[in-house]
Amino acid sequence: MDSGPVVMMQYETPARKLQRLSRRRAVSVDNGRETFGSFTRRQRKAREISLREMAKMIGVSPTYLSKVERDKIAPPTEAKVKEIARILECNADELLARAGRISSDLLDIIKRHPIELAALLRTTKSLTADDLGRLIRKAQRAKTW
Repeated sequence: MDSGPVVMMQYETPARKLQRLSRRRAVSVDNGRETFGSFTRRQRKAREISLREMAKMIGVSPTYLSKVERDKIAPPTEAKVKEIARILECNADELLARAGRISSDLLDIIKRHPIELAALLRTTKSLTADDLGRLIRKAQRAKTW
């Protein structure tokens, strides 16, 4: 009696699984927000820019951009992410955050005052967006040149 085709299950080693999952997590943003790839794809399509056009504009292959948009590979370099933000008319810092990165100019600022800025960030982590906006406006008024 024939029981049908035999299906072989491929074993995924723990190291391979960790590598696969870490690549996925690297492109997602906390709080359940859209990944870099899906956000970029949605915004590109909303602006009626083809994959090939966008790839040409940022200097990458369509295959590479497709893999980025499907979250199969990590987002591109900071410069390319900023160029994508410019083309899609969205905030570069937000897009960098979706890519799991921080703008290099911010890193330079943090390096100049690591203790104070770490304390500031930890102190403000539970503030709302409105609270942060008020704090930013106060800091801008207090800034002296």
